[in-house]
Amino acid sequence: MKKVKLRDVELGNGDSRIIVPVTGATEEEIMAETGRLNGTVCDLVEWRADLCGFCHDAEAVIETGRKLQTALGSLPLIFTVRTRGDGGRFDGTVEEYEALLGSVIAGGFCDACDIELNRGEKLVKRLTSLACVSGTGSIVSYHSFDRTPSVDGMVRLLCQMQSLG
Repeated sequence: MKKVKLRDVELGNGDSRIIVPVTGATEEEIMAETGRLNGTVCDLVEWRADLCGFCHDAEAVIETGRKLQTALGSLPLIFTVRTRGDGGRFDGTVEEYEALLGSVIAGGFCDACDIELNRGEKLVKRLTSLACVSGTGSIVSYHSFDRTPSVDGMVRLLCQMQSLG
């Protein structure tokens, strides 16, 4: 397995990692949650931006993301905006999703950006390429709420994700 390093945290080396989500609806709630993380045993933080009330406003997301990154210090930050189809609350179009993630990646505040495979291969490839150029890690995610795919199905999904960057 390829090892990935986000700041000082190495993933893929066999060690378990603790990721704590930040889920506040407002910037104040987000920063309060972040303040409670100081001194905890988490290794990474995932900002579930789809749960905040301003997730369609890229400028506000980037501004809050930069504050969040500063408050986290050395903790790596994963940016996630989960769409309704993948169990989240973001209800924008595919184009709005791509524009938001593109702005976030270009904004440079996160260490990795979660990109949903279900948004389509072309979109995923564009975003993973942008992330690579900008030095941001990318996490291609897939969610199935009906059933666990077969082993062959999971291998196909992982190979597809790998081919998309």
